[in-house]
Amino acid sequence: MHWLLIGIVALMIFIERKLSKILWATGIFLLSGILGVIVLDTNVGAGDGALMPLLGGLFGMSVLLVSMNTKSDFPKQEISEEPLEIRANSRPICTGATAGFITGIIPGVGPAQGTVLTQLATRSGGTRDFLVGVSGVNTAKALLSFAALYIIGRPRSGAAVAVDQILDVGASELIFLIGIALFA
Repeated sequence: MHWLLIGIVALMIFIERKLSKILWATGIFLLSGILGVIVLDTNVGAGDGALMPLLGGLFGMSVLLVSMNTKSDFPKQEISEEPLEIRANSRPICTGATAGFITGIIPGVGPAQGTVLTQLATRSGGTRDFLVGVSGVNTAKALLSFAALYIIGRPRSGAAVAVDQILDVGASELIFLIGIALFA
């Protein structure tokens, strides 16, 4: 598994086109690994108890720093009545669903990485292809988390944890959940 994860990380780093961006991505990857080792494998942090404030601070800090230095307005929203053509978007739909199942199975690979893999596979950079691909990744990952809840009895997402607390998932409940998701 570790070779597969190293391969995905290397792919994510080397899709950058400029050497400076490759070096930044490599540095950030190494710094995050060092931070993980310090927090989880030493007595500096309190082990697992340090993860919530650490991750909250890291994610919150980046948003705060960016928002302090920029003034942004919401763009004008346009609602299109044009339906999504399934045949024209079959490639991003299929690759997004495949990447979603991959991210649901491989630990440490999330929807962001799945979306990058989808973009690489479809060789697309358009907004519509991105949105279709990321939707496929998230939908497939959610469906797989419900299947994992039924098959192995362990939830793999927040939604599956909530469903697990509400009801006992059997075959009929799994079919019902997947059916509603596909219908929606």
